[in-house]
Amino acid sequence: MPLKDPLVELTMPFFLMPPLDLRHGERVPPDVVAQMARVSTRVLFPGRKVRLRAVKNVYVAEQGLVIHQDLAVEQSSLRGQEESTITRARNAIVEGRKAGSIGRIDGDVVLCISPGAWNYGHWLIEMLPMAYVAAKHWPNPARFLLYAAEGHMRAVVREAFDLLGIPAVRRVETGGGNPNLSSAS
Repeated sequence: MPLKDPLVELTMPFFLMPPLDLRHGERVPPDVVAQMARVSTRVLFPGRKVRLRAVKNVYVAEQGLVIHQDLAVEQSSLRGQEESTITRARNAIVEGRKAGSIGRIDGDVVLCISPGAWNYGHWLIEMLPMAYVAAKHWPNPARFLLYAAEGHMRAVVREAFDLLGIPAVRRVETGGGNPNLSSAS
């Protein structure tokens, strides 16, 4: 049975990161070098609170967009989502309800999908840490909802979950070319 919101709050410690040591910069496109230089100037990352929340009876659509039964969007899933994506997701839910074609996942499910889930950088910085923190601190056995990336990325995601000790039976892959609609409770 899913737990009430909020569920777990952790304090993540600060950390220091040395400035970027870029080698062979001439091989990297100038706009990428500029972006790397912008983010690599930050060497102190302050500690912060991380909250793992449980929400019940929601739909997961598109690229990790969490939508409640009344079609309100869960605020924590809005980052990086475009208005057209939200409209498309709501329409898909309405149509899926009419057709009775929405899949269901029961029990505790950790969402490891957000915009860019098929991109290695996004996976490494956003989804993998979510999976790691939830695997260590979630009080109930949970399943993990993943974007089923194509090609080499699928192997990378599966290997990462193997290394975290999360077996394949606790993973639910969805999407694969085009993220689709799921429902979780």
